[in-house]
Amino acid sequence: RVVVAASRELSPVWPFLIVGASLILMQSGGSLKRFFPPSSTGLAADRKRQIAAFMRTIHTDTKSSAEASSKMRMKAVTFDLDDTVWKGFETLQNAHANMFRWLEENTPKTAEKYDSNGFRKLMGSMREKHPSIAHNFTALRKKALEVAFEETGYEVKENVENAFNAFITARNDVLLYDDSLRAVKALRDRGMIVGAITNGNADVWETKQMGELFDFAIKAEDAGKPKPSKEPFEIAVACCREVLKDVEAAHPSEEPTAGSLGWNVVESEIMHVGDCLRSDVHGAKQAGFFAIWINRGANGGKSLGTREGVETKPDFVVRGLDEIAAKL
Repeated sequence: RVVVAASRELSPVWPFLIVGASLILMQSGGSLKRFFPPSSTGLAADRKRQIAAFMRTIHTDTKSSAEASSKMRMKAVTFDLDDTVWKGFETLQNAHANMFRWLEENTPKTAEKYDSNGFRKLMGSMREKHPSIAHNFTALRKKALEVAFEETGYEVKENVENAFNAFITARNDVLLYDDSLRAVKALRDRGMIVGAITNGNADVWETKQMGELFDFAIKAEDAGKPKPSKEPFEIAVACCREVLKDVEAAHPSEEPTAGSLGWNVVESEIMHVGDCLRSDVHGAKQAGFFAIWINRGANGGKSLGTREGVETKPDFVVRGLDEIAAKL
């Protein structure tokens, strides 16, 4: 069951929102806990105060213009990770190379039979053979390693874990864009709830510097489906509400009173930032989020309306993450 922040004035659609989020979580494993820091017992007191102050600002804002009101209504931001917060291609290349160094040193017959391109083809065949885990890059890589070790006569279980550990250690050693730390921290320091929604398998909590900036992180392999499916975005909404429940419990006397949903957050109050028009922009828009496309010069001259076969246009286009705070 999903426990969400209550309000003294509930919207008529609120029960249906609860049921919908509950069904999504049941399908993906039934608990929000795995989307929060593994050692966390809840938000730190300073973080709760920070979010509470921001929520009060939103609900007591007296600006009259529709534009100002719209800007102030954004309560949360979610980020794609690969090619948005960090350099996905370079990070993956380094991780793949690190795994192959381990193979060459420990299982040379495997490295000889499956060079880098050969192993990628093997992973592709695993995706076709096991469509139920096509979104789970951890499971796919381990399946491919199992086959490779079996075919080359090595013990499977221990070698799979060791080879994958070589990969994921380097996968989590991410190469950040110059603006990432500064931009994410700026939004967090405002008091916005900050989350990640990624189709990749990097563990944000294991990355240097970035993990401490996120309140929650959703990987496709944990959500059960990848973006642009609605499930990861709906889980993000549930995570935001869980954060607000935690904040409200610590600051009950500071509950915002304006608006019909009080401490709640709805989809239109969450903005999602990503580099992929299909996974991020289309996924966010169909889930009801405010969509920001980050295009670091990779448009290729194609129309926003047709790139990657997606007709949905983003609400904002930015060239760097620093531009986001300036637009709020």
